[in-house]
Amino acid sequence: PYFMADYNRQGVSLKDMKAMVDDAGLRISRIDPLATWVPDWLARDLGDEYNIKHSMDSTLFFELSSFFNCKYVSLNGMWKAGHYTQDQTVEFYRVICEKSAPYGLACDIEPVSMWGIPRLEDALQIIAKADVPNAGLVFDVTHFSRGGTPLEVLESVPGDLIHVVQLCDGLIPATQTLQEE
Repeated sequence: PYFMADYNRQGVSLKDMKAMVDDAGLRISRIDPLATWVPDWLARDLGDEYNIKHSMDSTLFFELSSFFNCKYVSLNGMWKAGHYTQDQTVEFYRVICEKSAPYGLACDIEPVSMWGIPRLEDALQIIAKADVPNAGLVFDVTHFSRGGTPLEVLESVPGDLIHVVQLCDGLIPATQTLQEE
């Protein structure tokens, strides 16, 4: 959604953006990522500019998603691993899923190997414990391979839980650290 704010500052309204999407015969199904779904969300390893661009309030994020008729939003856990307990993360996830439900949105956790939900199995545990109907996953091939999750875990995931697959979000094998990439 952050590029939308840049266009808006240049005089392109959200209504104009939606018309451009519609005129092109396209559909926006997801806005990525919502970072502010936990109290201490800042990515301490990516700098102030990144954090400023990702500081959108969840209500505005959901309203924007709804305006574009999205069905999914991606959630990144940009905090350092271990900053929150699993029980805390489950509660934050349950609350954000409940908040997004009136907008008709599914909240998809994207496990990112350098942050607070590093592996697919961590995301699956959070989803199972939260027990909400609008839960889902972003499956990122790069983060999956770097996270060290056994292939058997992926094979056990119900297909309807994976709402999007990202095929290229970094180099394999890594030529730099995740933060440098």
